[in-house]
Amino acid sequence: MQKATDAKQISERAEAKEQAQIDIMAWITDKTANHQDASLDDSKVKDILTGKSYVKEAKASSFITAKGEYEIPYSELYEISKNNLAPGLYDENGSLIKTWQELKDEHNIIVYTEFGELSGNPGDNGTRTLEGILVIDSEVTCIKEDTFLHVSGLKGIILPDSLTEIEANAFRYCSGLEEIDIPNGVKTIGESAFEGCTNLTQINIPSSVKNIEEFAFLNCESITEIDIPNGVETIGNRVFAGCVNLNKINIPESVLNISESAFYIRSNDDSGITTINIAKNFEEIAGEPWATPVSSENFIEEVYSSNEIGNRGIIVNWMDGQVQYFKFYYNADSGK
Repeated sequence: MQKATDAKQISERAEAKEQAQIDIMAWITDKTANHQDASLDDSKVKDILTGKSYVKEAKASSFITAKGEYEIPYSELYEISKNNLAPGLYDENGSLIKTWQELKDEHNIIVYTEFGELSGNPGDNGTRTLEGILVIDSEVTCIKEDTFLHVSGLKGIILPDSLTEIEANAFRYCSGLEEIDIPNGVKTIGESAFEGCTNLTQINIPSSVKNIEEFAFLNCESITEIDIPNGVETIGNRVFAGCVNLNKINIPESVLNISESAFYIRSNDDSGITTINIAKNFEEIAGEPWATPVSSENFIEEVYSSNEIGNRGIIVNWMDGQVQYFKFYYNADSGK
């Protein structure tokens, strides 16, 4: 009996919270469409919820539900959308520059609604002129090839949870981007999708991603750490090549194939790699993922201390006392 009561309370509370979030999002959308301030604070939330049928009392920092009289802090309601921004273009202070509809009308951005494919003209009268933080609408499931090619004025991209694919060159040479949070649901990161994003310091890759295609993050020089989630199966050719400040790499059990020179660093660059965490059950590793001379003794000690095949599955190839490349090796008989 107690379990049934607890379940009923949880359900009633969740229902009131969901309705409050819907009403707050509607308020944000209306403000945004009219180029008005859409930022939230407790006093604004109180005004939005006052008089709603599911609210018994809207207090200074929480509301009491009409059904069950549960108290819900306003802080729980601020999770309604990333940064509480409706789709559109914003400046770095969060002030609206253009609505999503205005962007489509003025910047040759097209969404093929039937398929959810976002396509754009990266020319001088198209997406290349965008400057600020772009929040992409939830109608989008795929960002097509070249959509934001060379859009160096973009400082941030907020991708929708509806997204499943990022095609080739989608954000290539977006040199102003500093962080990218790829939503769970994306299965493929296309060829050169973020190549040349030289100020990109953080990449959040979800476990839904299966394939990271070649050159996807080529020459992203500011990246210092890569955490590849369990779920990724293929890392393409030169995916992280030229990431000269990369110092830590985590590679999970799910990875079955790392293509040649995936982590290539040019011989005249100074690689900062100090830590490589590698899972054991690789089935196929092609080429030489590192393909770079690295002479740091600390690096050698962290990865492997001999030029023999070891349990960690790495061959260290030596020439004139220096490491020339690292090559993964999987010994099926050893089970390691």
